[in-house]
Amino acid sequence: LIEFLFATGCRVSEVMNCNIEDLNFNENTLRVVGKGDKERIVCFSDKTKVYLKKYIDEERRKDNDPALFVSEKFPYNRLSKRGIELIVHNVAEKSEINKSVYPHLLRHTMATLGLRNGADLVTIQHLLGHTDPATTEIYAETSMENIKYEYNQHMNC
Repeated sequence: LIEFLFATGCRVSEVMNCNIEDLNFNENTLRVVGKGDKERIVCFSDKTKVYLKKYIDEERRKDNDPALFVSEKFPYNRLSKRGIELIVHNVAEKSEINKSVYPHLLRHTMATLGLRNGADLVTIQHLLGHTDPATTEIYAETSMENIKYEYNQHMNC
């Protein structure tokens, strides 16, 4: 779940509404219905695919629920928003992370790292499901270190 949240940058509401049938393992993509019932395709890594397949095929699917993520105990209901938040919080606590960790932080981190590593702002905007580019620009926190690097890469001739 943690890997999935980070890899896709999905909102909690989107994750809780994901179904197994929304996954495309051939293309490492997922069909997501976001805000305003807008459908989009998000990507995930090969690493995420391995975890997802293991989760779906081997670990727990003793149920017939169409949900991608379900509770650990019978009757294996679809995870709620609060359930996802608790799992993220508990994993952070067990990892001894001394910072508030919540699902949206993983979305924010995915977007910020993508931009820092050279992803196009429009691509990140699409992956996050933002209609307004200004919303995505919030994730483009430009540090002085990044400014100097970009200057030296592109303008210091």
